[in-house]
Amino acid sequence: MNPLFEVIHEDAELLVINKPVDLVCHPTKGDVYSSLISRCRLHLGTEGEPQMVNRLDRETSGVVMVAKTPEAARELRRLWENGHVTKRYVAIVHGRPEPPAALIDAPLGRDETSPVAIKDKVRPDGAASRTEFRVIRNFERDGREFFAVIRAAFERAEASDSHSPRACGASDRGGQTLRWRRVELPELRGPASRRSSSTD
Repeated sequence: MNPLFEVIHEDAELLVINKPVDLVCHPTKGDVYSSLISRCRLHLGTEGEPQMVNRLDRETSGVVMVAKTPEAARELRRLWENGHVTKRYVAIVHGRPEPPAALIDAPLGRDETSPVAIKDKVRPDGAASRTEFRVIRNFERDGREFFAVIRAAFERAEASDSHSPRACGASDRGGQTLRWRRVELPELRGPASRRSSSTD
């Protein structure tokens, strides 16, 4: 087992990582182990400068793709920007969603009133975004609080964000509640073929 992170896939162009919960993606003022990108630099050594193609929030675990060459970074970002990437999440949410399966088709943009630094909301001038979800299981705690495990697939025309499920707080969950489980990419222009990466 790699002490820095779990490697899902690695080749000459691409490093695919299963990011653990409670680890930020971008550099911090902490040590070299305090962010995922710093750990990538340790992993690659002098082989190149890693470029993160997508990011996940601190509270979210799952697939993160890191380009090992400038060419791979440009090609992968082109796929993200053109909406060719499908993302699949598993999450625990408060309540019991009704209906148990639905397609949310609404534009997302920056929530300028939120105290959270980076947060989106549905707004008419936002980017086109679609979220399809389905309840896998409903359950309750102490007969008072109700939760559901859902599986969701996100698509967005310009960016890696989508309608994010409202996950339980860290004190409630006792572990991760939002997990980017699978990412599917179409065929790349370069020597790499179609890739599909999963934490399964």
